[in-house]
Amino acid sequence: MDCNDVQRNLLREYARELCVHQLRVHQARQTRMNTKIQRYFNSSQGRNAFARLMCLATFDGIDQTRADIARELHMTRAAVTKMVDECLAENWIEENEHRALRAAPTLMAALDDYVDRHLEVMLSELTVKYHNVTYFRKIMQSQLTLSGELKTDKKQTGGSQK
Repeated sequence: MDCNDVQRNLLREYARELCVHQLRVHQARQTRMNTKIQRYFNSSQGRNAFARLMCLATFDGIDQTRADIARELHMTRAAVTKMVDECLAENWIEENEHRALRAAPTLMAALDDYVDRHLEVMLSELTVKYHNVTYFRKIMQSQLTLSGELKTDKKQTGGSQK
């Protein structure tokens, strides 16, 4: 088995585990509909991404305008405005004096709960497979020449020995 076969196999193993992981995340979102905030943000990918963007705004201290949100999420301004109005009404997001937005404490608390559930899902083979692929790539970059020959000493790679 050559290096390309090894890499291909590692990538296939990772791809399989990624599918398993994404399926588990989907299942977790579908079964976590106990509260109004969970039902709202788990109801569509757009709303879920909006929640993440609002949390990032809070973490990073960079409030987002409606135009920023529309651009970042590839949504229309009308769709963003509707989501913003709904979330402001529920106090899930906050608006500053410049009309820029970020997550409110309620949304940040919901994120904390999601992180706990996500950690349970992440305790799968996905992290192992990811590390296998990235470690193999590091080895390939540091130990192989462009021709695919293993660097064993400076003579074989064309360098001079001292």
